[in-house]
Amino acid sequence: MSRAKDLYTTEAVLAMAPDAASAKNGSDLANSRKWQNLGAAENCLWGECQGSGSKPYQTRIDLGGPAFKCSCPSRKFPCKHGLALLLIAIKADELFNVGEPPDWVSEWLAARGERAVKKKEKEEKPKSEEELQKQEASKEKRKQGRIDNVESGIDELVTFMKDVLRQGTAQIQNKPISYFQERAARLIDAQAPGLANRVIDLSATAGGDWQGNMLAGLGQLFLICKAFEQSKSNTVPELLKQDIYGAIGFNQSQEELLKNEENRLDGLFCLLGQTVTLEDRLRVQRSYFYHIESGNLALVLDFAHGISPFARVMVPGSFYQACLVYFKSSTPLRALIKDIGSRLEDFHFDWQLKGETVESARHFLSRLLSENPFIDSRPIIFSRCRVFHLNHNWWLRDKEDNHLPIKTGALDLWPLVAFSGGGEIDLLADFDGQTAVPILAAHKGEILRLEAKKTSL
Repeated sequence: MSRAKDLYTTEAVLAMAPDAASAKNGSDLANSRKWQNLGAAENCLWGECQGSGSKPYQTRIDLGGPAFKCSCPSRKFPCKHGLALLLIAIKADELFNVGEPPDWVSEWLAARGERAVKKKEKEEKPKSEEELQKQEASKEKRKQGRIDNVESGIDELVTFMKDVLRQGTAQIQNKPISYFQERAARLIDAQAPGLANRVIDLSATAGGDWQGNMLAGLGQLFLICKAFEQSKSNTVPELLKQDIYGAIGFNQSQEELLKNEENRLDGLFCLLGQTVTLEDRLRVQRSYFYHIESGNLALVLDFAHGISPFARVMVPGSFYQACLVYFKSSTPLRALIKDIGSRLEDFHFDWQLKGETVESARHFLSRLLSENPFIDSRPIIFSRCRVFHLNHNWWLRDKEDNHLPIKTGALDLWPLVAFSGGGEIDLLADFDGQTAVPILAAHKGEILRLEAKKTSL
């Protein structure tokens, strides 16, 4: 007998799926007739599922994570086989033979244990004074070298922006995206990826008030460049300096942040949801945590290259006792997980999230911009709102009967209407002061992740 059904529910497993297609395919595969050699030990599961190849796919799960490993070629984590195996264990754990795991399972578990031990030893190993001094000197040298590169890139960027304004913005309206990509590539070479992304964003200003959007984008870029020059003086507050460097693309040391006790937030959190995007070969997972006591949001980013799995699998809509540490900022949002416990079972919450109305969200964003003028938008919870479609456009109506246009992009919002049944929902959306981009919705204790529209070829 496995421990799976004591740890997870069917809904929790499906919430782990990277997308709706994986959840459906996992449910379809959760049929014992499609599996063989099902087995279980105290904290793990394994099984073999016949795929399109000659050999069955070997699937294994560490229930303590949970962590998944499968021999199939899927780039999704967990894959449909991992989801299916866990679903079978929840529904029919008597099908699993309890015993010693086979070599292909025990070797994987042993490797995971060794990595965890080495990581802990590395973190806890004390450094000598000489090693610390050498490490600090090397870090300062690298930082100064990067600052020199960024300064050179900014000089070129400022010249480019002045030329655009001198010639008039009309002449770049019909420029191909390669025009902006070339400028962005030079900023990447100058180690300023944040500025490079903003230059690429300029190419997406077509349509609507394109000239106003272009000027606003150029103005924001110019503001960051001038702020970087001023950041060398002692008159700029330390937190604002971190915001300036963050806008350019500098990263803060995660090791130092985790040692810092000033920016930590402890207590009970709800993992509202997760999104995964692909940037080149880098997969970025965004996890949105809601602190039950304060109502504060925290955004945790995890990265994985190629088909590598993310460091941890967490269940959206679940509750965790955790300690998060915010990155240094005038307007903290992004955070690191310093410590997190297992998913809490049988925890009941009334789901009355502390959220905003349209008017209060604008005031909130205005205050944030006064403290950190380099942010473009902010994830905000709109509480007790409704989403509806009118005249080919999507709208949000808050509990005060104020309306806000929704920018859908590739999102399909019809499932959101069905999810709410026309009633009130709590909606987490990226808000720029004028429009909202939905991320996920909560309604009667359930979480809905929004998916992109399916396109036909």
